[in-house]
Amino acid sequence: MNNSEKLLLCAIKYLGIKESLTGWDETVKKWIYASCDSIGLEKPDDDSKFAWCACFVSNMLHESGIWTNEKHIVSARKFLDVGNNISNPEMGDIVILERGKGFGHIGFYINETESKVKLLSGNSNDSVSISDYDKKRILGIRKI
Repeated sequence: MNNSEKLLLCAIKYLGIKESLTGWDETVKKWIYASCDSIGLEKPDDDSKFAWCACFVSNMLHESGIWTNEKHIVSARKFLDVGNNISNPEMGDIVILERGKGFGHIGFYINETESKVKLLSGNSNDSVSISDYDKKRILGIRKI
């Protein structure tokens, strides 16, 4: 099994995990806290105050065993420097999207149409979900 397949299999079991309206979802909290601990970042007081899509990807890299000693990444655009740049993605490859000036979103490639790319990602509508995104937003695609 290649790394892309390992990542997708690891991530898919979390589909439906959602931020809590009354505090913390314990799984999301675990991901955010692990990422904050890894890089010495102050922990937020609830999950709605933290863009956790990159935390989700970092945690999947560790949980799948692909990363063992690497520090977590909490910014989607920082993943543009990880792995190898590719143009023909396979399921589970990492796609980094533009989300406003200086911001981004990140997820695992599922498939695409002529104009859309389908990703499994964290913090999409405050949950781990599969959503379509405009391909014009793609900043890069990475194979780990």
